[in-house]
Amino acid sequence: MPFGTGRIIVTIDHPWVLLLGPLIVTLAMMRRGASPHAPTPHAGPLATITPSLRLKIRRPVLFLGFTGSLLLLSLAASRPYSVLREIRPKEARNVILAIDLSRSMSMADFRIGDRMITRFAGVQGVVADFLERRHDDRIGLVVFGAAAFVQSPLTYDHRIIAELVRALSVGVAGDGTALGDGLGVSIKRALEVEAESRAVVLLTDGVSTAGSVSPRQAAAVARDKGVTVHTIGIGGEGQYPGRTGREFDEVLLNEIAETTGGTYSNANSVEQLAKIYDRIESLSTSNLEKPAEILVVEHFVPVLTASLILYGITLILSRTILRRLP
Repeated sequence: MPFGTGRIIVTIDHPWVLLLGPLIVTLAMMRRGASPHAPTPHAGPLATITPSLRLKIRRPVLFLGFTGSLLLLSLAASRPYSVLREIRPKEARNVILAIDLSRSMSMADFRIGDRMITRFAGVQGVVADFLERRHDDRIGLVVFGAAAFVQSPLTYDHRIIAELVRALSVGVAGDGTALGDGLGVSIKRALEVEAESRAVVLLTDGVSTAGSVSPRQAAAVARDKGVTVHTIGIGGEGQYPGRTGREFDEVLLNEIAETTGGTYSNANSVEQLAKIYDRIESLSTSNLEKPAEILVVEHFVPVLTASLILYGITLILSRTILRRLP
């Protein structure tokens, strides 16, 4: 017998057991009212004695105590439990974060206040904030350097993603930038979920110097499979001696984004990078509903415990403070 609204539904497996408590109490009261009493001669003088407070409250207190204990016992026997349902949104974003971990990400040219931090430290902070605000999105993580590696498939457990991002360090994927491989692995992971829309957010600070997959070929596959790729180039202009212009291949990143229907952005500060990730809010959504989490909480033990405690207290009172004879 379920009842309740919203996220919590209280259910009783055996509702008929609830009738036993009131039935027993009713029968006991009927029997007590119908039981014959032996005549008590010469009781007239006793009627003039004013009963004490203890005598006045004895019967109702004990009646309520024993009756309440019996009713709680019948409630426990009916096996009450709650079904807690965590309602999941019907729309969720499916985003793979692809992050460049090449050696150049260790350059300290991002400013926070009066101090300089590395590019990757800036990315870590912005991504952590992004994960905290994307409660209803499926997020995956791919990193790439000389090779590409999957750190996490698409998941709703953003805590795991955040811990993985914090544990990453520049250079763990090798010295180089396999942009095509990183994009290809990200596309493959994005296609593992049934969804109307999938997106990859590709972040890099360099040009493609390694890997076996052409970034343009990977972009064509993403377009054909319906995966949108948003590209981000980070870093300033002319940071390396002997080089002019941007350190990353802006033309290529723009082309990848245009091919797949995504957007291209560039950032040379933490603030700009944060704004770029904020724009991901406009990503198209999927109607694939996330399965509801169901938690069953049994109430038999606490109700039975309450019944026994009430019975014990009432029994002690009947033998001590509220005993019949002084």
